[in-house]
Amino acid sequence: MELTPIRVRGKRRAGGQLLPVALPQRPRNRDQTPKKQLRAHRPKASNLERSMPLEILERIFWFSENVNFPRASLRLGRLLSGPSTLRETFLSAFGPTWEVWFGCIDNRGSQSPGVHSHADRFGGNPRFQSDLLACSWTTIDMILDCRDMWVRRYARTRPFEYIPLWGDPIEPSSYIDSGITVGDSNIKEARCYFYHDYNAFRNVEHETPCSRKMEYRLGHSPDTWIEVHRSAEIPDHLITGPWDEGSLEKFFWLVRAGAQLSPNQTWEVTQEGFRNAVSDQNTPNLTAVRLLRALGAFQKWPRHVRDEELRKVDVMLYVKSRNNITLHKRYVYIEWLLRNNL
Repeated sequence: MELTPIRVRGKRRAGGQLLPVALPQRPRNRDQTPKKQLRAHRPKASNLERSMPLEILERIFWFSENVNFPRASLRLGRLLSGPSTLRETFLSAFGPTWEVWFGCIDNRGSQSPGVHSHADRFGGNPRFQSDLLACSWTTIDMILDCRDMWVRRYARTRPFEYIPLWGDPIEPSSYIDSGITVGDSNIKEARCYFYHDYNAFRNVEHETPCSRKMEYRLGHSPDTWIEVHRSAEIPDHLITGPWDEGSLEKFFWLVRAGAQLSPNQTWEVTQEGFRNAVSDQNTPNLTAVRLLRALGAFQKWPRHVRDEELRKVDVMLYVKSRNNITLHKRYVYIEWLLRNNL
């Protein structure tokens, strides 16, 4: 029995027409190295990218205030990732804020409106600042270097008085006694002031059982400098941890500069940070806990969450740290911070 032909649309051929034959593939050059193969498949830069000088690209980047601009192509990313370009980018974002509030202090404990009544003249783009702070290349060294560069350019003759908001450190840093200045009014390097405050903030961690009784103090000043836009966001990874020394210093700089928790950073985020800070039962991270406390994180916790964390701290306090006086005092301090969160 002869099969019924099935006619497919577009497959009909005129009489005598040959079947289409696929062209033979070009043999691959097996002698080509992987590096050359990668170069052959790499997208080429446009004529505009190749012809535009770096100075113009930098200004487009700074005026756009968009951290995704260098990610538009490999060539843009390579050109705009140099150290000098990154420093100038940071200055373009934070310079307007420093210009308005250089040397000014925000008293968070005051009932007066303070800096919050000057939203129209705060200076700087908070979204651009937040995006730059989340970049991995924005380290504490980069921030302090940019601060010195800005002072040399724009604030050499401006009056400035340094106030140790956190007191004096028990263990001074080598930067504290540095006599290097960056301005005509004896303004010292940013590292000098920063590490003075950072070491003073960590005074409570250097208390020993042989010294006087550990003070149950807040360990932070309600006053802060104004060095970031009031709406700039602290990167989530600095709040949740884990932390190394560099991330702790950057976290402290943001708190010291007046940064606050954003509405998007709910109590779940700060609870994760607290749990990571006390996850190492033998060495709880007091600096991270106290920075969260300084941001008012514990005030926003629901009562059942605070009670749950207090029960966990009590277990460490009365069960696992009983034979270790130093560790016991640390957990006493953490318990006090949680209970006195108002």
